[in-house]
Amino acid sequence: MSNTISYYTDNAADFFKHSIDRDMYHIYARIEPLLPKNASILEAGCGVGRDAAYFESRGYHVTAFDASPAMVRLAAERLAHQPRVLTFQEMDYVDQFDAVCAFASLLHVPYAETSLVYEKIAHALKEGGIFYGSYKHGENKMETPGRDFYNMNKEMLKSYLGALFEIIDIWTTTDRESRFVTSADRNWINFLARKV
Repeated sequence: MSNTISYYTDNAADFFKHSIDRDMYHIYARIEPLLPKNASILEAGCGVGRDAAYFESRGYHVTAFDASPAMVRLAAERLAHQPRVLTFQEMDYVDQFDAVCAFASLLHVPYAETSLVYEKIAHALKEGGIFYGSYKHGENKMETPGRDFYNMNKEMLKSYLGALFEIIDIWTTTDRESRFVTSADRNWINFLARKV
């Protein structure tokens, strides 16, 4: 994980440029109907704050964190509350949130640590809380310069979500950005689940 954190710290400005204006409404539109009014949301792996800022603009109470200090600095410029510098493995929230959202961030958690991280997310959620996440679609670790991606498919997600969550939906999407040139880059798997 340290190499990945260093990558995002070194490339934060470029990541901001490529991600801040990306239209994610098709995902927000699936999450919001499941949220109570004035929901408390944890944005886990908030990056530059794009999604956390959207949820704040909709009147939700948002807490955000990211493992990269540079990303947290960029996110802090657009959020009402200061994000934390924190890894998934360091999460310490208990029964606090109506939803945890992890937009393309859990994919950097090694498979050997995924169950632990999902347990921490379950602890952070209130009873019946909603968990959204997205991964690159696949079934193997993918190594790129500076970063490792731990891809997921439907069966893998089911096994990790297991007894902790009731699966609401699992679906795939395709990223049309021109900078993504291979199917491994373009195809994503998304899920919504509820804490049981």
